[in-house]
Amino acid sequence: MATSFHEHVRSLAMLHDLIEKDQVVGEKSAVEKLVNDIAEAAERIAADAERAVNEVNAEADAAAESLKAEARSAVSGIRKGAAQTAAELMQDVRQGGDEKTAVLAADKILKQAEQATIELNMQAQQSLRALAKQAAEATAIIQKEVDSAFGELAEVKEHAVKQVVGAAKETALKFPADAAPDDPETRAARQAAARVIKMLAQASESVNRSANAAAGRLQRAAFEAINSVKVASAEAASSVHDAIGQANERILTVTKTAVTTTVGDADKAAEFFDLESLRDKWNKRLY
Repeated sequence: MATSFHEHVRSLAMLHDLIEKDQVVGEKSAVEKLVNDIAEAAERIAADAERAVNEVNAEADAAAESLKAEARSAVSGIRKGAAQTAAELMQDVRQGGDEKTAVLAADKILKQAEQATIELNMQAQQSLRALAKQAAEATAIIQKEVDSAFGELAEVKEHAVKQVVGAAKETALKFPADAAPDDPETRAARQAAARVIKMLAQASESVNRSANAAAGRLQRAAFEAINSVKVASAEAASSVHDAIGQANERILTVTKTAVTTTVGDADKAAEFFDLESLRDKWNKRLY
């Protein structure tokens, strides 16, 4: 920071000397310095915004990929588990039961599993759409702040350039090209040149204030935007987890009914099928 400030002071001193020697070149250099200051401020804001947008997208993309993988794993587990459960049911019933009834019961398990995977996929897609929407809204909030910052800098630039150009023109009017080094006219010219530098310093300070204020607003907006995506990610994950849990419970209910129907009653069902063990098995498969 100190080095930057010293460079700024040296730059103003060099401009002061230049304006004394050549009003036209000095005025042009003063305006160019101001325009460069504004351009650098705009670049810093743009870089901050890009980092924030990248963080929003990275958060959303990571959450989306995690949810997709979890949904795929759950769907695979449901289908595999249902097929294995149906096969085990048929195997146990063959030991002494109505095979036709067992076939129908197994079919119900498989159909419920397929329906559960359809509903789970739909819920996952809905959650992913909600997450993508929130990410887009978060990015739009950041872009809005960037547009506002650029608009503010443009206004500051217009006002500041007018100040510097006006002071430079006054200097040109007071600057006698053939004045002696120590006469009153030369001293007046130096004072006029100093006024240009003062206007330039004030304009630069105004640019810095506007840029810092814009950067602060952008930082707050970026924090809120990123946090909103994190919340949306957590909500999407919770929604998918709930859908997996509901699929689990529905299949267990259908399986219990199927086993009871096939065997005859719940007490006899226990002889063929341990439903509590099945519940544990489903929990392992789905989670």
